[in-house]
Amino acid sequence: MIKKYLLLSLVCFSLLSLSACTIFQQASTEETTAKKKKKKKKNTDKTEDTDEEEVEEEDEEEVVDYGDFEFLDLDVSLDIVNTSQKQGTYNKLNLNSTGYDKLAQAIDKLNTQSKASYEKNADEDMYYENNYIVSRADNRILSIFLQEEAYGDYNDLSLLSSVTYDSKTGKKIALSDIMNLNFDFDKIYSDFTLDTLIKDPDKFKSRVKSMIADEASGKNDYTADQMIAWTLGYNGVSIFTPVEVTEDSVSYTKLIQFDIPYSKYPELYNKKYVAEPVEFTFSVASNGEFYYDLNGDKTPEHIKLNTSIDAQTYSINEYIVDIDGNVSKIDAGDLSGYSIEEFVFARVNNKNYLMFNETGDNDGSIVRVLDLNKLQFISDTDFEPYPRFSGVSLITYNPKKMLLSNRIDTISTVSVSNIYEFGTDEKFKALSSVYKVESKLDFVSKVDLSVSVLSENGEVTENTTIPSGTHFYPYETDSTSYTDYKLLDGRTVRIPMTHDDEMGYGYTIQGLPIDEVFEGILFAG
Repeated sequence: MIKKYLLLSLVCFSLLSLSACTIFQQASTEETTAKKKKKKKKNTDKTEDTDEEEVEEEDEEEVVDYGDFEFLDLDVSLDIVNTSQKQGTYNKLNLNSTGYDKLAQAIDKLNTQSKASYEKNADEDMYYENNYIVSRADNRILSIFLQEEAYGDYNDLSLLSSVTYDSKTGKKIALSDIMNLNFDFDKIYSDFTLDTLIKDPDKFKSRVKSMIADEASGKNDYTADQMIAWTLGYNGVSIFTPVEVTEDSVSYTKLIQFDIPYSKYPELYNKKYVAEPVEFTFSVASNGEFYYDLNGDKTPEHIKLNTSIDAQTYSINEYIVDIDGNVSKIDAGDLSGYSIEEFVFARVNNKNYLMFNETGDNDGSIVRVLDLNKLQFISDTDFEPYPRFSGVSLITYNPKKMLLSNRIDTISTVSVSNIYEFGTDEKFKALSSVYKVESKLDFVSKVDLSVSVLSENGEVTENTTIPSGTHFYPYETDSTSYTDYKLLDGRTVRIPMTHDDEMGYGYTIQGLPIDEVFEGILFAG
């Protein structure tokens, strides 16, 4: 089984200090005016050749009014499949915003392709799963990265793909549409520090250059059998590719994300696609290094976050913030973790934050939030259950609707996800009472169980009894009173659970302790 890492490593992030509404309205106006001029010229130069005139009309591009900026509402649902022939999970991307019918059709096609990949690669010896990273999602652009993995006793498979859509038309957008590909990549590499763990930086550079060259020559249909992909975010273009790294004398494959920021290289970009909303987020390199204009002087600061580790306890004793060479040290206190990863920059509440996962005991982790202007954390470290960036998919483009994970101890130690808002009180608030189960658990019932069968919209269709020896796959929960499960026959069922007040901890089902109800129960620690 491969050792999986999804560490998003980008070398720099920064954004032009432009209003998204202004940009979008200006771009739309310019496009409309250009089209009108083009059409007027065609009418002026019209000949008696009717066929030629009709061809010109067919070649004319569609004029789209994008209007004011708005985020798209996206989430991810998990489908679980376990049979004697196939086993695995595949995530489906769901568009909840209305008025984007063509984009919805494109997303449906993407989900169908993902399911087809599962059908192709999963079997009794290979477990399949996929993960989405949504870099940008608004009324103009939707840009998605998809990683698929299959792993088993005899073989491993890792596939990358990506796609960027025009949100109104549902059409794919090429990298050559977004940026000028005739630039000196060596100059860009010299401006930033590549991940110090990369064993072969030249191989990494060569792979990226090859992709750029292919795009420039018109070969831009990147499929999942190619080990490189790109997305467009609110910071610029991000390029994804796996590389071999070595850490503590251990070699493994790591997904590297390399970014080309708008503000650093404005001459490379088509302004039509440059956007900085009033509030937004973007992922940051796993080494905590990026660019952003913190003080509004239209010059991006070079920002780095590192840690100092105690040699005896292996825990963090200091956080080291470097802004354009000005170094500040923040004492970690007594309740620090062991490492930090999955960094996300957030512009929200008219403030600049750096958020990241910090790991603790028993593989627990939380999101910590650093105010980059005050250079202080908004709260003390606390390793009680608290949201963290999801291990399933990374959807964080909107700080008011961020996909985060949490860990609960109910029917097992279960990783669950929800959509959270980072509010004006600088706290994360779950926006739903229903949590999606991320943990890939397979329970086998020891007793007959009374269940409620649910429809696709969550309504109870019937009550029935499921015999012992049935496989149950946890799917959703309210974290306190019930858990929904998938069955191999495709049904979704709900089973109530009750906190064990007599014991003071744990939960019961039908009056029985969890471990007397199911085989496969696992608790951390």
